[in-house]
Amino acid sequence: MKIKRINALLIGILGLLSVFLLTPDVFAEEVTLPVLIQQNVQGKTINYRLSTQDENANYPTEAENGLFSISDDQSLTIHFAFFKPGNYHYTLAPVEKNLIQAQEQIYDINVLVFYNKNSQLSSVISATNSAGYKVDSIAFAGIAPDKNPANQGGGIGGKTAIKMYPKTGELKSQVSLFGLLLVVGVMIIGGTRQYFYQQKGKSRV
Repeated sequence: MKIKRINALLIGILGLLSVFLLTPDVFAEEVTLPVLIQQNVQGKTINYRLSTQDENANYPTEAENGLFSISDDQSLTIHFAFFKPGNYHYTLAPVEKNLIQAQEQIYDINVLVFYNKNSQLSSVISATNSAGYKVDSIAFAGIAPDKNPANQGGGIGGKTAIKMYPKTGELKSQVSLFGLLLVVGVMIIGGTRQYFYQQKGKSRV
């Protein structure tokens, strides 16, 4: 009788253990989500800040306290780890926003974590850029340098001094007309003086 009771007790304990082992919280306790971040900023190292207001959200191991950096045109893969279902929200932005194009200065990242049909944790991620458009990838592009010399340094007040000429050739035509009038004037004066001296010589004779 004692042996039967012991066997029954063991069977009961094993049954309870099997129930706990098959619960989702124990069967699938973590899901890891890799996220690739691309950067295209030549000659610069940009610092990034990942922030969240969700108490249950974790920061990736590559972003201690939500901070990390990327140099030049390199990329970085960060790994999010989640231990329970939920809707997690993150904001990713460069610290030096003036070096990044406006529509890529802020990304809103949403991660939905749920149990799939096999009682395993799964995740779905979506991202929106600064313009409010959903994107398939997270990328940060640098601002192209201004090629207009008028907006670059080198002159008074930081502006390049540029000589402004009429675009239609008006100045050139005015100079030519002035020269022609000057020549005609000299010829008229010279001719008048010669005529005056000739008349004066005739009167003496």
